[in-house]
Amino acid sequence: MRRYYLMLCFFIVWGMGLRAATPVASASFSGGEQGRIVIQAKINGKGPYPFVFDTGSINVISLDLANTLGIPVSGKQQISAFGGSLETASATVDSITVGDFKTSDTITMPHTNVTVIGGGPFTNGGPVGFLGWEFLTKVVVEIDYEHNQLNFYDPAKYTYEGSGARLPVTISGNFILIPARIDGNSATLELDSGNENSALVLFRRFIKKTGLHSDIEAVTGYGFGGLTRAMITHIRSLEMGGYKVESALTNLSVDETGVEAADLDGNVGAPILREFTWVYDIPHQAVFLEPNKWFRKPELDDHSGVVLDSRGGAAKVLFVYPNSPAEHAAIKVGDELMGSDGWALTSDEWHDLLDAAPGTVVSVRVTHAGKSRTVALTLSNYF
Repeated sequence: MRRYYLMLCFFIVWGMGLRAATPVASASFSGGEQGRIVIQAKINGKGPYPFVFDTGSINVISLDLANTLGIPVSGKQQISAFGGSLETASATVDSITVGDFKTSDTITMPHTNVTVIGGGPFTNGGPVGFLGWEFLTKVVVEIDYEHNQLNFYDPAKYTYEGSGARLPVTISGNFILIPARIDGNSATLELDSGNENSALVLFRRFIKKTGLHSDIEAVTGYGFGGLTRAMITHIRSLEMGGYKVESALTNLSVDETGVEAADLDGNVGAPILREFTWVYDIPHQAVFLEPNKWFRKPELDDHSGVVLDSRGGAAKVLFVYPNSPAEHAAIKVGDELMGSDGWALTSDEWHDLLDAAPGTVVSVRVTHAGKSRTVALTLSNYF
């Protein structure tokens, strides 16, 4: 879901009466502890609806939302995404508004193009779109994972006054790239808050340059373009702005199409990003990062050993890791999982359930060959 659009006739309508030293608007989000940024947004004054704020994405709405709001959709185009490429359409919305709707402390992006995608993750009660790039290029955005808060600043009046590190950014299309070091090797990495599943994904260019390898190859999930596959390993260290993240679980992508085949080294996802407060000052080509309370704590990760496609009703098992709680419970690829009460869970609910601390016992309903059973998984660090 990565593509750059030239925005025409684009401006920001600010909330009222705010001092230069304060944000012009703020928005609470859910999921910060899990590395997730789900905010509420109004489209054409309707809503609010749940959207993912994604530093690796253009503005996207689901086809279902476009139809519900009567937004005309037209055209066809191919875009590159995780898992491959996909066909999308386009639409123009009158306005996108985010912020605190109770106080009218909001900002509005009027009359702007959006990409329209059918299916994908837009099922089973989850978010109905993605917001990111178009906001990031026009305002300074602070992402405070620790306090579940997005703050928006006027770039003409903003000066960073924190104690964190400054990193220069390179813009490639709508990729926000920073310099980093991985096991001592220089790397150019995309910052991708919408990548909730993977702490670090390294792409073919970097893998070839460094010779990184793992004997464990897995289906790691799905993107808009289809399933993603990678070799799974731990790197020794990732350094950004002088801060070091050690032993990060890393996907060495084996995909030959889509974003993973792009001419960059890799992608830093939410499980690592949530260890910092980030200030994206893209108008001045810089980002700032400050460690928060989760810095150098065990990173977020699945502790069940099962990779799920949770876009439908029951979640379909895509992969089971060897010697994991899921394998010990005889869960197989192709099985369907639901909550222990027989209800379907959203993707976010599965994350919350299966990313719980090692030692937690969770119950799930497993359907195999038409027969159902309830199993108890004792979560563990299986890799």
